[in-house]
Amino acid sequence: MTSKNKNSGNIRFRGRWLSLLLMVAATALFAGHLFAQSDTGSIVGTVTDSTGAAIPDATIKVTNLATNRVGSVQSQTDGTYVVSALPIG
Repeated sequence: MTSKNKNSGNIRFRGRWLSLLLMVAATALFAGHLFAQSDTGSIVGTVTDSTGAAIPDATIKVTNLATNRVGSVQSQTDGTYVVSALPIG
């Protein structure tokens, strides 16, 4: 076997290991997203007036029509709000 053939074999071997390493790293990186499904949801929004200005401290009420459960949150200073941990359905 010539030196040239030996080097090309080493390069192919390193390339395979690099490919394997990248696949393992990608799997580890995205594995959490595979199991990130949840049985709750959320509503995100912004409260504004007719001119588009944000309305801080507005009360946002969310009602589950199936259970009549009511939840509420206050909007932030920039008018944004998040209602989280809502049961799906």
